[in-house]
Amino acid sequence: MSDRLRLLTPFWNTINRVRIYIFLGMMVVISTPLILLMQNSYDLAYQRELNKVEQSHLVIADNLASTLQRFATDLEATFDFVVANHGLAYARGSMDQLLEAYSFRMVAAFSSGDETGELLYAREFALPLKPVLDNLRQTAVGDSSTFSGVQQSPDGPVIYITRLSPTGAFLVGAIDTSFLIAQQADITFGERGHAMIVDHEGRVMAHPKKEWVETSKDASGLEVVQRMTSGQTGVMQFYAPPLKADVIAGYTSVPTTGWGAMVPQPISELEDAASVEATNVIHILLLLFLLAALASWILSGLIARPIHSLSQVVVEVRGGNLSARVPKFNPLTPRELISLRSVFNGLLDSWSDNRALLEGSLEAAKEANMRKSEAISVLSHEMRTPLNGVVGAVDLLEQTDLTDLQKKYLGFVNTSSNTLLKHVNNVLEVSRLDSSKVKLEKERVDLSELMRDIVQENSAQAERSGSGISVSFASGMPHNVETDAGLLRKIAANLVGNAVKFAPGGHIDVLLGFDPKGILEIVVKDNGPGIGAADIESVFEPFTVLDASYGRNSEGTGLGLSIVAMAVEVLDGQITLNSEVGAGCEFRVQIPVAIFENCIQFAGGDSGNSLLPQDHLKQVGIAERKHVLVVDDNEINRLVLIEMLQRLGHRVSTAEDGPDALEAATAERFDLILMDISMPGMDGTEVARALRDHDGPNRGTKIVAQTAHTSPADRDRIFAAKMQGLFTKPVSMDELRTTLNGIENGEGLVCFDDEATKSVLELAPLRNLVSATGLRATDRSLDELFDEASLIIDRLKSCAPSDLNDGIVISRVHNTSGACATLGAGLLHSNFSKIEECLKRGSMSSSRDLLEAAERAIVKTRNAASNLLSQLEHA
Repeated sequence: MSDRLRLLTPFWNTINRVRIYIFLGMMVVISTPLILLMQNSYDLAYQRELNKVEQSHLVIADNLASTLQRFATDLEATFDFVVANHGLAYARGSMDQLLEAYSFRMVAAFSSGDETGELLYAREFALPLKPVLDNLRQTAVGDSSTFSGVQQSPDGPVIYITRLSPTGAFLVGAIDTSFLIAQQADITFGERGHAMIVDHEGRVMAHPKKEWVETSKDASGLEVVQRMTSGQTGVMQFYAPPLKADVIAGYTSVPTTGWGAMVPQPISELEDAASVEATNVIHILLLLFLLAALASWILSGLIARPIHSLSQVVVEVRGGNLSARVPKFNPLTPRELISLRSVFNGLLDSWSDNRALLEGSLEAAKEANMRKSEAISVLSHEMRTPLNGVVGAVDLLEQTDLTDLQKKYLGFVNTSSNTLLKHVNNVLEVSRLDSSKVKLEKERVDLSELMRDIVQENSAQAERSGSGISVSFASGMPHNVETDAGLLRKIAANLVGNAVKFAPGGHIDVLLGFDPKGILEIVVKDNGPGIGAADIESVFEPFTVLDASYGRNSEGTGLGLSIVAMAVEVLDGQITLNSEVGAGCEFRVQIPVAIFENCIQFAGGDSGNSLLPQDHLKQVGIAERKHVLVVDDNEINRLVLIEMLQRLGHRVSTAEDGPDALEAATAERFDLILMDISMPGMDGTEVARALRDHDGPNRGTKIVAQTAHTSPADRDRIFAAKMQGLFTKPVSMDELRTTLNGIENGEGLVCFDDEATKSVLELAPLRNLVSATGLRATDRSLDELFDEASLIIDRLKSCAPSDLNDGIVISRVHNTSGACATLGAGLLHSNFSKIEECLKRGSMSSSRDLLEAAERAIVKTRNAASNLLSQLEHA
């Protein structure tokens, strides 16, 4: 991750500029509406095309229908003229030109009952056959002419017009569709836009497809044709079979004949036109965007360049160039920035003028402070000389024969002189640490011996005030470290002495820990009166006494904590204070140290009885006081565990069988349950299952089994009962201490069966991984591996049989199996290898036992990993 950051740093430094931010901000403001316009340009263009086509096509259809209406009216007038003159002598050929002009192919008259008829006019057209005449005769109306639908004839498609004369004669005329076809052919637009004319029955009379015209194709099945023949007018979108495309059409009808006129056009042509228009719009918008970007870059420069000039001058001044000034800005620069330049340069001028005076004042202050420190140092040395004489004389006088009263008075002198000598020494120490010339003298420091001496030094005062001191060492920390022994002693001694002084009748806890990075941590807690938030910072200042009144309860010069702070600073450490009024104080010091070669380590939370010279000094482990339930049917075993736990400072309850344990666990909550497995009647696994299956106070409490039987079957049965760990009898004090510390630190499973551990997880690969990545990173990696393994098992249990051949699942199983092999987790690797084989064979659906065995292997391996990591941590 750090390599990626290093690669990105030059790029980030390039873009992390005011001008870039301003430019990008303006671009976002400008581009947002442009992007919206670009996205909607096609939709808007298409809608415009659609609206235009709807209007134009309907107008074209109406115009075509009007033409057809006039044509039908002229046909009817011509035919009526012929009918009106039918009874007169008819000179053949006298009306031929008129009839031909209106596309008549034939006009014939049939007397009543005459089937042959008289052919009045013919243009290469024969009389219709009798079935046709019969149909036409049925539709004929006496007082008006009637048009038939388009019909097929040997000479092509025709439209018949019929009428009955007053004398009863039946007159019929045949009109070809050439005029209609010509009108249709004149209407074209786009690439495939055209017109279509149908008769009142929906048969095609004119269309671009010639075969449709020649066969008078029946188009009555189309909804648009149905609308035309029913007299409707409008615009419609539909699928056109001849074009094999969706079309939009304006349509209408011819009122007197019932014919329909339609003007369709493929929608794809509208879409193409909209795309062209949208592309043109996008080009214009892009041009506008580029112009806006150019304007934004110029405007952002007018703002960013002055700011950059100001920052450059600040850098130069900070580097020592006191003559640096901000140059004049561009006349187009905003007025506020020009004013800022003037104010900033004026400030630099004023600061430069006063710098000499400030430097002179600083030098004078330094010299005065140095003389003060020298005076204090000289005075302290001069005071210590006669004090040493007084103390020595008192020691000599104590060896002479004195009365009881003289001994009493001499004791007063001894106490007062030692107190005064201590104050003088503190003043000298502050002067020495404040001189900034302290030379560190690193040497081996025995932490156990150091804390023993400090406890002994404060034991008398602690006994007088009724206070107790507890010292604890973290598990695995070194006995010996390398640092400045004198400074470390001053830090620890002053913190403990301060706590004893201000917490009379209370308890002082001293906790020592060690970070693997080489940080020694000393924590001193007391339950004294505490310090208010407003005073926390000032307590580390020299000669600070929070209660300076005549009636204050504690004595001192206020130098102890300042010495601690100075010593911590010299050692390149840190000190923090957490406190509230009435809640005591917690001082936490962290100092970098080196581990002394070949040193041993403290056991978990055990500081040794050598630190306890007084009966009132109580030693406890780092873990907080726990309430432990011991379940065992053997009385001796119970007594041994009770004694161990109580020595570790914990509270113990007992139960001698399974029902007794359930009753105790139902009544109150425990921090830990030590469960014997082999008990008559109800064994430990049954008790554990009952606690886990019922919503009682100990449903989530950690349960650690204690048993002499550790076969694989016994271990499987224990962990299947949802216990978190296993002790192999006899149980040691170290095992108990580590388990209780693990509970407080939130750690999961614990196991101390080394042989069982080695059977599922090899130590060598794990040790190599710890060496390469560190203990914590290894712990995280193992947790991720076990979590992934559990997720895979859950997935395989719940998914359908058809999903078991999923390549992703097989890949995850393969990767997990490989990771287990690398870590030396043989049992888990074996289980996942078998699962992988079953998945590849497609036989996983019947392998429920294999999945359950894998679950048990996960528990065992996680348990073994916890044990081995614990061993490596304390090695």
